[in-house]
Formats: sequence, C-alpha cells, structure tokens
Amino acid sequence: MNKTFTKIQENEYKEAFQLYDRTETNHIHYTQLGEILYTLGQSPSDAELQDMINEADYDENGLISYSGFLNIMKQRQRGRDEMDELKEAFAVFDNNKDDNISPEELKMVMIKLGEDVDQNEIDELVAQYDLDKDGQLSFKDFQYMMLGKIET
Repeated sequence: MNKTFTKIQENEYKEAFQLYDRTETNHIHYTQLGEILYTLGQSPSDAELQDMINEADYDENGLISYSGFLNIMKQRQRGRDEMDELKEAFAVFDNNKDDNISPEELKMVMIKLGEDVDQNEIDELVAQYDLDKDGQLSFKDFQYMMLGKIET
C-alpha cells in the first residue's frame, strides 16, 4: 500500500480509476482525468487540470497510467495539507475569530513569538499584503503573505 494514502483513499482512487480504464490497460485517456477527479469530489480549474495532465502524460501519448494518477493525487494531497496548516496558522493570529487579522492582532502574536516589531513595521506589513486595502489581512491576504501566491 502507498504510505501517502490511507487504505480507504487508495481503494477509492483505484475504484475511480478503474471506472474509466475500460480497456483494463492500467491507463486512462488524459481527457478522462477531470471526470475522475469530479467523481472523487474534486473540481480543479482548467489550468490546474492542464498542469496535472502535462505532468502525468510525460511521454505525450495522451495516456495517464495508474501510477501517474496516484502521483497527481499525492500532489493534490500535499496541497491540501499545506492549506490546512496555513488555516491553522491564520487562526493563531485571528484572536477574535472574525476571519481577519487586524494590525493589533498581528503585532500581539509577533511579540509573543519573540519578534521585536514596532507599529510602523506592522503597518508596512499590512499595507504590503492587504490586497483589498481594508486595513486588515483576510485569509487570502495571509495566504499571499505566507506563500507569495493565492491558491484555491
């Protein structure tokens, strides 16, 4: 069994893959990848789907093997794990649980973490990453600050 997945996940992935592997060659056509992911309750964007296809169809024959499919699922799992960690970190800063980090909350947590910051540094940080310019950091702003990008 693959150590990245639980036995339940691995069985679920195998069953979903086999639904589309009608020729039983352990391969699916790349156009079926989105359908399989949808079957598994996922809905990647067209761009994400194209990136996955490009990565999994390394010999450009239009086919994705089961092992290539599992690699895609590993990458998606890693992304979800990273997002869960980011949400937990956001919650540490969002003391009043209003889904925003105020400059005051940011400063308080940074001081607790041993950072020697003054109000000007906090204001500059918020201004730099406050995408909607509301004076606070939303989760989207926090994600941009921590990862340098926004993932959906």
